[in-house]
Amino acid sequence: MFLIIVSMLIWGSVTIFARWTGLPSTLIVFFRVLVASVSLFPIILFKKGFNSLKIQEKKGFVFLISLCLALNWVFLFKAVLITSIANAILSYYTAPVIVVALSPFLLKEKLKLQVLFSLILAVSGVTLIASGNNFSFTSKDFIGVLFGLLAAFFYAFLTILGRYLKEIPEDVLTFYQVSISALILLPFFFVNKASYTREGLAAVVTMGLIHTALALSLYFKGLKTVEASTASLLSYLDPLSAIFYAFIFFSEIPPTQTVAGGILIIVASLFLIINRNLKLIS
Repeated sequence: MFLIIVSMLIWGSVTIFARWTGLPSTLIVFFRVLVASVSLFPIILFKKGFNSLKIQEKKGFVFLISLCLALNWVFLFKAVLITSIANAILSYYTAPVIVVALSPFLLKEKLKLQVLFSLILAVSGVTLIASGNNFSFTSKDFIGVLFGLLAAFFYAFLTILGRYLKEIPEDVLTFYQVSISALILLPFFFVNKASYTREGLAAVVTMGLIHTALALSLYFKGLKTVEASTASLLSYLDPLSAIFYAFIFFSEIPPTQTVAGGILIIVASLFLIINRNLKLIS
């Protein structure tokens, strides 16, 4: 459990480092996945050998999940750079509800009353956050929340696609995801004109090494010692710590509407997790 908690607290600070980079979201993600790819490659070779990297089947799914990972992070960091971290991260955490909402169509699971209830709660929460003060369809807060929802949508697809790739070891799949994501985003390195600073590059390298390679390793190790349901509940340390870090480093205090909306979103997700766990017990 300790490793899961540490990984969540690390991930909670990723939005802080994203702002410190001074780069557009596409370049933030490009450098993050590039550094992670370069650092994971020798580790996997040392631990498992070159043959462990061979994938015989489902290469199309591996590409799709890598594309979803890239778009997920690009839209999340875009949201963080436009609106407050609380708005971005709370709208992003509608992902668990989106996963369950898409499951009837993609996994042919039944759409149940509990899912509809959670959807209503989540949509109400997002509406509260997006409306904010001085509501406008062109306001930064509204657009930022939309990007957060887009990130959540691609994260949901990432989760669903992962169910089709259970036979691939987590570290190998992670390596392919970050490596392919780097190739997908490579054109932005040449197209986007950005000013690079020593501090910004240090922040990006930290995101690749600490927030991606290290945090993922800790998380997967932690999953071996705790149940998936416990890990799901502990995952909410990520948004809560992100909001706390935003207060410490940027003096961002979420308004009442954002807090209320965030509570509705978190309750909607927790309701689904607890309901699923009760069914497993029974």
